[in-house]
Amino acid sequence: MMITRNEAGRDPLETLLMYAGRRESADPRHSERIEQHLYSHWQQLIQNRHAAAQRRRVRVFAGGFAVAASLIMAAVILPRVLAPSPVVGHVATTIGVVESGARGKPLTRLGTGVALRAGSVLQTGDSAGAGLELLSGHSLRVAPASRVRIETDSILLDRGQIYLDSGPTGRTKSITVHSSWATVRELGTQYQVRLLADGLEVSVREGMVRLERDSDIVTARAGESLRLEHDGHVRREAILPHGERWQWVTQLGPVLDLNDRTLAEFLEWLSRENGWRVIFATASLQRDAQSIELSGSVDGLGPEEALASVMATVAWRYTLADGVVTIGISDADLDR
Repeated sequence: MMITRNEAGRDPLETLLMYAGRRESADPRHSERIEQHLYSHWQQLIQNRHAAAQRRRVRVFAGGFAVAASLIMAAVILPRVLAPSPVVGHVATTIGVVESGARGKPLTRLGTGVALRAGSVLQTGDSAGAGLELLSGHSLRVAPASRVRIETDSILLDRGQIYLDSGPTGRTKSITVHSSWATVRELGTQYQVRLLADGLEVSVREGMVRLERDSDIVTARAGESLRLEHDGHVRREAILPHGERWQWVTQLGPVLDLNDRTLAEFLEWLSRENGWRVIFATASLQRDAQSIELSGSVDGLGPEEALASVMATVAWRYTLADGVVTIGISDADLDR
């Protein structure tokens, strides 16, 4: 049957409903089940939407937290990374070509007075050397043809040899020397460490050091040298605190300003720098040395020249033989 618009102007859908007649009412029990099913489905849709929104909020919060955490970490770490390393000392003496620089960067020529920072690499030429005053209180001397890296409480000896003096009081912070062969720990001392092609040599002028390799520990005292062989064997030898072994050390030592210094202070400094021993002919001379004031400078003079120059100003006699300085007024005093 074709549905067309009638004369009364009824809508075709309205006419169709009219012909369909009155529809029987649905079973109330069925209607309730359908409504309950639709309601449950609607509730599930609502819960799913809430869960999705919550996940989006968590992701946003987590992302924001990650960004905040990154900013906090950056605020804490970046200053440490960007901040320069602490100063560990300064250069007191240089002879020949001495170079230094940050680890992994090109080295540049180094002069006296320059501050060195932790991690600095220092390298000396074949006829060069450097003397450093460390903030720890140590005097560090770097021999010719040597290469070291200096940290706040340790030194890595990569090539050549070094000398360390913890001072006459021994109250400085301990410094550890590392090398490919062994570790050397000081116990208040003057000593040098020399890296060999097939081992390591430690010479102690004053105090005591410990040589450590794996679980093996060997102790050396003043007047002893330890030589670690390539097979792990350690050879001990008696040595003198003065002489050819220590000559390079003396050349790189600090210069003492004589102004406002006493003769006793000068002799103590000179003897310690050279491994000498000072003997006064009489107790009265020793007391007088503590009150005689000096002035001037011994810069540029060798140890023996410095001794001769100062002793000439006080008109005292002296002798120097086998590392012993004997001081008197007359030749008779020196012959005792």
